[in-house]
Amino acid sequence: MADGQSASLKDATAAVVDLVPGDARFADLAERALHQAEAALGSLPQDDEVVRYLVPVVIPAETLAHGALLILPSRCVAAWRQPGSGQVRTRAVELDAETSVALSAVTVDSEIWGRFDVMRPGQDDLTFLVPPVDAVALPELLRRVLVREPGAHLVPFAGTPLGARSWGAETPRQTPDPDLTQPLSALDTPAPPALAAAPLPPRRVGDEVAIEVPLYRDEALYRDDGSAPMHPLPAIEPVAPLPAQPPQDRPLDLPAVAPRRRGLPDALKGFLTGLVATLVVGGFYVLAKWQGWLG
Repeated sequence: MADGQSASLKDATAAVVDLVPGDARFADLAERALHQAEAALGSLPQDDEVVRYLVPVVIPAETLAHGALLILPSRCVAAWRQPGSGQVRTRAVELDAETSVALSAVTVDSEIWGRFDVMRPGQDDLTFLVPPVDAVALPELLRRVLVREPGAHLVPFAGTPLGARSWGAETPRQTPDPDLTQPLSALDTPAPPALAAAPLPPRRVGDEVAIEVPLYRDEALYRDDGSAPMHPLPAIEPVAPLPAQPPQDRPLDLPAVAPRRRGLPDALKGFLTGLVATLVVGGFYVLAKWQGWLG
């Protein structure tokens, strides 16, 4: 890989960081992976292929080692520094129809990381862990460039669980698929032991049970101590029920209501009364004038 590809490493890193916007931790891991890749330029094979993507990964060696996954058109290359010695290590696997990729999950510090096992006959297997992110674009990118585009085969996970190794402070635990054909013996919890009843202390003759709550006065009036005389109830003679009367169809006796008479309106009555009074007074006045009573 030529020295001029140092600029292409930055472009490949930026292309991956853009898939996970707003994730500061992933951006820091990508910057660290870029430095790992730049330090490993001299150990990588020299050719004319350009790095398409640079993904920050963790390589499970004797301990967890942060590194970089360089994805090229024909292969993928992992570069990391050996913990302790600081020696740069690389491993490459070609991507073609003979490549197989297995996906699984690993728990690292209470987080679920993605595990990728890239295998090809005649080459060393490459195992790397991808940090968890909220965006689905990064897992989709890895599936596309590692499986679909080169025509590789996606196979079930059949590798060694990482939990079988010693990881120091960081202990990845492989999450195996549960065997649904086996009975769930873990759910068969034993029955709780029967509680033995404690024996009651013997009660002596003459002991009285103290009443913690005082008896209300109104309630005490209804308590019967047995000394009141008993009054027998009088005998009740049975009475024969009256025979049922058949229903009779009789008209209802409603009171007669006198028909309402139609009279003159009050306004007309007042007009006629005033007219009659005017005629009477006027007649007396004319008669008095004619007889000379008014002089």
